Amino acid sequence: MHLLGNLITFSIVYWLLAYLVQRGGEVKTFSIMFLIVFLVIAPLLGIITIQFFNLPYRRSLGFSGMVMAFTGLIPYFSFRLLARELGISIRASSIHLMFLLIVYGIAVFYINTIIGIVLILAGIGTLTFYIIRTCGHNREDTKEMRKLTSLVFLSLMVFIRVVSVCFPENIKTGSGIINILGHFLGLYLSMVFLYFLGLMEESRDKLA
Repeated sequence: MHLLGNLITFSIVYWLLAYLVQRGGEVKTFSIMFLIVFLVIAPLLGIITIQFFNLPYRRSLGFSGMVMAFTGLIPYFSFRLLARELGISIRASSIHLMFLLIVYGIAVFYINTIIGIVLILAGIGTLTFYIIRTCGHNREDTKEMRKLTSLVFLSLMVFIRVVSVCFPENIKTGSGIINILGHFLGLYLSMVFLYFLGLMEESRDKLA
């Protein structure tokens, strides 16, 4: 059941990312992150799990950290798509850094996950309102803009939901404990790598 839950979550997250990436024209960046997740982050999570968790728990640990790694990519690609479709100048890496710091707070103080979710929702609402007010679209674009905004909101809701589930108040289960360290590192490392990759992409865009 643990593995099945991870597979279902992974399928939803990956499908959503694939749509965001294809529509936003970010295939190259996502491909690089895909390799980083599997060739760098996955081995690190495996080593940490073996090193810090006892044998009886290892059978139920590992893949959820990979799910979190892909979940950490959602905010960046959501806002890159938003910037592209609305034709506005927005530093996606800076927004991504904001989410990274918020997630860090959730991970460290996971007992207060609800407070973290409220803060993220407030941040998303404020940012989206600002973007819509400043992009200057005509009325005939309102329907398309609503669709795009709904897509971004849906993506970020998935992001928040997965994070909240993976950082519960009680980490004990019937057969062991939830690998909070693996969840945190999978999420945080993917966001860190993507943050710096995003900075490189934005530097190339300026030069072009």
